[in-house]
Amino acid sequence: MVQQDIGAVTAMDFDPLFVKDANDRMWPQWKVECRVHDMLSRPVVGEFDAAFSPDAPEHIKSEDEDVFIRNATHSLSDPGVLIVGSPSFQSQPYASAASNEGHINFKDGEELRTLMLRYFDNVFLFSFNDEVVHTGFLSMAHYLLALCCGKRGAAGMTINRGLAR
Repeated sequence: MVQQDIGAVTAMDFDPLFVKDANDRMWPQWKVECRVHDMLSRPVVGEFDAAFSPDAPEHIKSEDEDVFIRNATHSLSDPGVLIVGSPSFQSQPYASAASNEGHINFKDGEELRTLMLRYFDNVFLFSFNDEVVHTGFLSMAHYLLALCCGKRGAAGMTINRGLAR
């Protein structure tokens, strides 16, 4: 879906088996670059306009999440955007044991926003229930999505919670 609207997509995973499987099953008309990379070890080589990390934060120990986000942010261009998604803390009583396999780190909406504000001046938080995206009552969200822009340290004026800086 993403590749339909942009020039190139680079996908990464730390597991060589997942990368091999993606490369083996890739449709020729929707070819993307897939590479093995561990975001906890170092930033990605290259510069990217955007990074999309759905369903990764909940697999990362809370003590490692800053390294993960710092490495992801490092490779973004100055106007770059990071989109991070994860099941919410509040959804966990309703999750099956199979769906929680390997999940070790959940946040509520405000915790996710606070974490992302360490690295970005603007964090727009959305939540999902089933297929509905909303900005409503975060405590009822089953899935959280943070759209982050205005990378900290980037040149120019930034906006943070409606206040010009």
